[in-house]
Amino acid sequence: MTWLRVNSPLPNMDQPIVHEVDISALIPSLQSHLPYSLPLLRRLQHSRIHVSSTAKYLTTVSPSSSGTGTGTETGPSPWLAAWVDLHARPETQVIIYSSLEALPLHVPSSHDTLDWDRVRAQLLALLSYIKTRLMPEYLQTIESNASASLNASPVSRAFKIGHLHTKLFSLLTVSGEYIPNAKMIPGLRVHRYDYPPYNKYLFAYPPVISSDTNTNTDTNTDVELSPGYSFTDRHGHRGLSLHHYELICRRSSVPRTPKSLATFFGVAIYAHSPVLKLEVSPSDGDGTSSSDGDGDRDTDDPVAWAFLSAEGTLAVLHVEPEHRGRGLALLASRAVMRRGMTEDGIWGGSGQKVWVHADVLPQNMASCRVMEKLGGVVGWSCTWTDLEFD
Repeated sequence: MTWLRVNSPLPNMDQPIVHEVDISALIPSLQSHLPYSLPLLRRLQHSRIHVSSTAKYLTTVSPSSSGTGTGTETGPSPWLAAWVDLHARPETQVIIYSSLEALPLHVPSSHDTLDWDRVRAQLLALLSYIKTRLMPEYLQTIESNASASLNASPVSRAFKIGHLHTKLFSLLTVSGEYIPNAKMIPGLRVHRYDYPPYNKYLFAYPPVISSDTNTNTDTNTDVELSPGYSFTDRHGHRGLSLHHYELICRRSSVPRTPKSLATFFGVAIYAHSPVLKLEVSPSDGDGTSSSDGDGDRDTDDPVAWAFLSAEGTLAVLHVEPEHRGRGLALLASRAVMRRGMTEDGIWGGSGQKVWVHADVLPQNMASCRVMEKLGGVVGWSCTWTDLEFD
């Protein structure tokens, strides 16, 4: 267990302590904070199967916190937990959860203000730890690899934090508010963040699960497809081939690598007969607008897909343009969520409520409608941010 004490920037306050812990020590505490801890919990569960030698699991607590070990035991003082893998770039490198995220937001009392001040100090301690303990090794590795390349670009010292609760981000601003062009507290440089932030949609088993069992139904997902579509390609193979991940990464606006995408749980939909083109109205809710296409795609390439990411989010949802307007986004989403949420799913079998989440920008009305049709409810807002800590 590695320890680092960081001087708090706030007067008359305990100096937060950051320490590395075993992944199994964090999971029980995070499970007790569901659904608020979903992104970090799912990332840790994913990491137990897909092990990364460069990932670190951290907690940040005040010395006065009750309990022992990780410091995340139930007690009066707030705690922070994080997954950090700087080598995951260009994808998300840091995911953070604070125990105060599980508390309802209301007009703060003096005690609440002190707790949030502690969280700010813990958050800054964590960022300092990343800069002083983890960033040097990462930069050395990247720079040594880049030295062999004639076209190597300068190495960025910024790191990408994902699923960051807007309340936590606000603690890093001078005003304490989540606003456009926010001025950050001294020592922080933010390269970007989302404004407006993403809505975090929550889905609880079983509302999103269909019970259809007709002939066009996938036996693994209990989701019925329209005639002409199937969860298998023309050779009867289910799922995706390795070369499909390259295609999917090219279609996605979110930076991902085929290697990481291959570790996600996903479903694919194939077309096996000529499909008449439809004029798609904005209310059709496939998450994207229509465009011209061939309409006759009996190939080995999927026409729609959806994944559950390493953080348990409904992600990489896509329908090829000529197949939009037929509800495939909804069906693909329901199918992949079924694999994660039911008793025989990847997170089922515990006898407890099972959760999936999704991040949608509020201005993306089509995707918001898909989330609502799936039974999603907005729990909070979050952002992705690239920042440096001086």
